[in-house]
Amino acid sequence: MRRERFGMQKLSSPFRLTDVRQFHFALCFVTAIATFSYYAMLSGQGWLITPACRQMFYVRYIEWMATTPLLMLVLGMLAEADIAYILAVMGGSSMMIFGGLMATISSGHIKWLWFTISLGLFLALVFVMLRGFKAMVEQKHPAVLELYTKVSTLTAISWALYPAVFIFSEGTGDWSPNFEIMLLSVLDILSKVAFGYILLLNHEGLDRLVSGKGQVPLAPTADGHAGPGTLGVPMERSYA
Repeated sequence: MRRERFGMQKLSSPFRLTDVRQFHFALCFVTAIATFSYYAMLSGQGWLITPACRQMFYVRYIEWMATTPLLMLVLGMLAEADIAYILAVMGGSSMMIFGGLMATISSGHIKWLWFTISLGLFLALVFVMLRGFKAMVEQKHPAVLELYTKVSTLTAISWALYPAVFIFSEGTGDWSPNFEIMLLSVLDILSKVAFGYILLLNHEGLDRLVSGKGQVPLAPTADGHAGPGTLGVPMERSYA
């Protein structure tokens, strides 16, 4: 019973950063897995013919099912969200990719039903990125907030273009497989390489998080209790 209680407390505790290398490791796996995926496609592996007689590289979905949860993990680490919250978001991102895979290999109204399910999960993830996690980051140093705003906005915009590519390629067949691959490659570079580039080069924001100086200073509220300055008595923020 004590072990179960201890496990639940660990899951409900916020994610604490102790080293910048935590971001390095996560993003290293993102780019490495994506590299393996593209090598497989370049080698002519990991593809099949869909019911619409169209070539589809299913290895791309295997890659996305691994990399999208890692990207959400990085955003959750920036927000220092609860571990259980981060795990739930990572699970939701995997479900989104699974829905997209099923939409790709299906036909008729079943295809669009799977697409709608996947799109609904995508909208939920965007809400988490732009509202849920961001609400936690807003209580941190402006450098951390600026960093999170950049990478979360880039992720939301680039991810929003994937469904558009699906509609005109796998959906209606208006775009050829080659054109689809080219567009998805550009989006992958934006959502993974550019994401990591922006994140890892923002040394101030990461250093604030790791050093514990990324939090908003506390100020006494009207009832005499300590609370964040933005929620209590107005105060001037002073950061080290």
